[in-house]
Amino acid sequence: MIAKLQKDVRFWAVIYFAFYFIFLFLYRIRSFGVDLSVSIIELYSKAIIIAWVGFGIFLQIVIFKNVNFSKAEFKQIIFYGIIFNIFLLPLLPLTSTDLFNYIARGRIISIYSENPYLVPYSLFQDDAFYFSLETVWSSNTLIYGPFFVVLSGFLTAIMKENLIATIYLFKLLFLVINIANSYLIYRITFSKKSTLLYAWNPFILYEFSLDAHNDSLLIFFVLLSLLIIRNTNITGKVLSFGLITLSFLIKLFSILFAPFYLIYLYYQQKKLALSYYVVFLSLLLGGTLIILFYYPFLESFYIFRRLFEVLDETTIFASPFVVFSYSILKKLGVFDYYYWGKLLSKFMFIALYILLIKRFYETKKKDFINFVNILIVVLGTFYLTALNWFMPWYLIFLISLMIIYFGLTDDYKYVYFIFGLSFLGIILNFPTSY
Repeated sequence: MIAKLQKDVRFWAVIYFAFYFIFLFLYRIRSFGVDLSVSIIELYSKAIIIAWVGFGIFLQIVIFKNVNFSKAEFKQIIFYGIIFNIFLLPLLPLTSTDLFNYIARGRIISIYSENPYLVPYSLFQDDAFYFSLETVWSSNTLIYGPFFVVLSGFLTAIMKENLIATIYLFKLLFLVINIANSYLIYRITFSKKSTLLYAWNPFILYEFSLDAHNDSLLIFFVLLSLLIIRNTNITGKVLSFGLITLSFLIKLFSILFAPFYLIYLYYQQKKLALSYYVVFLSLLLGGTLIILFYYPFLESFYIFRRLFEVLDETTIFASPFVVFSYSILKKLGVFDYYYWGKLLSKFMFIALYILLIKRFYETKKKDFINFVNILIVVLGTFYLTALNWFMPWYLIFLISLMIIYFGLTDDYKYVYFIFGLSFLGIILNFPTSY
């Protein structure tokens, strides 16, 4: 009887859901009836969250070893994934203030009709929600892409002076998008294992449905572009480049994929003239979208000031090669080793990036699996070498691409990478909250 239950995905869904309730209970009683210091409560909270995600990953490993996926139904996997997402909807973010920053920047547009790329939220201390939305980032101008700025303005305009409703409208959007991402992964791979890897991943659930990061939107447009570029005609393939441009207009990371998309699109056509035509239309569509969304904010070049500040900042939350460069140059006695370490890491990434473009261009077999693989390598290289600010939830973009690759190849070493990166991500959440 037990052996039969272990092969049923519903059995594990019940265990998964029961564990969610235990997590919520333990988290809610963190200071109940006891006079504890803030540091003790914070330490307890972090331990509970790490235990929750860690045990959730362990459960996924057990599920992979026991469930008979040939008999499991996609509808069951996605249904329970929806339940897990909805369960987290009522909870406010635990270790990130990003959601409040999104609302604050949206209000700069919708309520005050100002440019958030030039005007920080800290100048609006008379705002009705200022002391609820104020964060360590309030004095900074915006770095996100303009598509997300417009979307934030629209959502805050809907709810206007109802802060609670605004918070849950944003959370609902990210929840729906996260569920849509699970479906897109299935449509790309037709793999129930890959769908479960994403839909039930506790790290992804934590970051997107609980802490509400906009990376879920970035991933949504990338996944949609991959689905369309694989399965459609010329019009669809051009549209796929438009979608990757929209992901860039949410968050800038995916601009790295543009050359590889163009190379892939070029070599998918049988006639040379048609290849040039597809590349031209793709660039035209991408350029039009960039101009369309940036134009309303393009009052001066200073709209990019915050981007260049972030590129120049020195933090402990940096890519491994950046930290390695700091350490080596410091030991060598180099003056201003932080500056030279950042510069060295940027040159390292640029050199590797050019080599990857050259390698993909010269690769004879440019099928969809190799295309996904090169995107994984590019993003992984970027994360390892180039970022002065590396946030834990950035890993989900890489994890999502690995899940797709696993679904296409059934290469199980990627499953271990996915579990390892998921656990690493939750550990990295806790030097501090962001």
